[in-house]
Amino acid sequence: MINDVILKKLNLQNNDFLLVFDPDNLLAEEDVVDHINGLGFTIIHYEDPEVFRYFYEENIRSVLDKDEELKIKIIIKYTSEQTIPYDIQLKCSFIELSLRNLFPKLSYSVIKELFTEVIDRLYIAYQNYDGPILGDNGTKEFILKHVYGIIPEAIIDFQDL
Repeated sequence: MINDVILKKLNLQNNDFLLVFDPDNLLAEEDVVDHINGLGFTIIHYEDPEVFRYFYEENIRSVLDKDEELKIKIIIKYTSEQTIPYDIQLKCSFIELSLRNLFPKLSYSVIKELFTEVIDRLYIAYQNYDGPILGDNGTKEFILKHVYGIIPEAIIDFQDL
């Protein structure tokens, strides 16, 4: 479920050269990577600016400067607040993938601690949520009720838990 949302946000049918800010490492999911690779994309992790610049100049810029189409489809993925050179930003479509964007009314500090297996169930439950922005405690309560089916008010003693 959430993998489909991620792939839809990438809009891979209309983009051949993407710059993806992925602080929560959502592009690391095996199904997502397999689908992206199946569409002919290569995911490049932007970690070392000098190594990336060399790769970019050798394989991408020379093609783009000639107004030719890239022979490979590329996703440049970075996970921290690194500065991507401006000339590269101009050539790419930019997309931010984060749990903060997928769940804007829930506490980011809480949902980033969840196991990836829970994120699908949370996304399904979140689709029906139209209430206010929740803090940490409200988000925890929402997760307990709507993802795990636990109603905290009904727990009186250890046996109830």
